[in-house]
Amino acid sequence: VKINDQAVLFSGPSGIGKSTQARLWEEHLGAQVVNGDRCVIRRTEEGFVGAGSPWCGTSKIYSKEQAPIKGIFILKQSPTNSIRRLKGEAFIALYSQCIVNTWNKEFTDHMSALLIELISSCPVYELSCCPDTSAVELAYRTIFK
Repeated sequence: VKINDQAVLFSGPSGIGKSTQARLWEEHLGAQVVNGDRCVIRRTEEGFVGAGSPWCGTSKIYSKEQAPIKGIFILKQSPTNSIRRLKGEAFIALYSQCIVNTWNKEFTDHMSALLIELISSCPVYELSCCPDTSAVELAYRTIFK
């Protein structure tokens, strides 16, 4: 989603609640859903940006919008809402969601280096949550205040 001219990304396996969180951010905070499936992450001279892509999944939501990445949330379903900052374990969580040509060592090495740089410059959080507005408020407060 794009909010306050910055990108907030949700990551996790299929069915974990990424689209639900995006919709809740849109309804509760007025965020713009930039893509309903995959975000393109690019490194620029200013830092990393999240951008829309033509891959939109079943949501049919995609745009050419892009914004600097404010933070990334790895989602987990839980009966209660909690959040914690990830360090080293962020690599595995994000790598598993990337499209990587594992047969190409040069590509894999480059992707790994970019991912390490992304994690070093953008905060990554584990958001264990219910699909409700209190989870949105917790995540928003954590990342913007």
